[in-house]
Amino acid sequence: MPLKVYNINSLNARGFAVIDKNISNDDRNRFNDENLKMKIYFCMIHKDGFALCGTGSLTTIKDGKEVDLTPYALKSLESMEIGIKVPKVNNEK
Repeated sequence: MPLKVYNINSLNARGFAVIDKNISNDDRNRFNDENLKMKIYFCMIHKDGFALCGTGSLTTIKDGKEVDLTPYALKSLESMEIGIKVPKVNNEK
């Protein structure tokens, strides 16, 4: 099965997500999920050079039916803002 690659742009970061349906027994063991069908790898790189990367399962069972979480994961990545804004103290200009 082919991989799907997405370019992701958020407010202050750019990156990618890879959707992988090539699931091995090693993947099932690593994710502790014998029903694993799909996984995501992602990396979002902030404009200042630091990054947030991760991986996870993209399927769940809801009311006995398998649910694909891909659209939610992609929207979450597009919606994120990486970094902490430090509030200014009243006497700072």
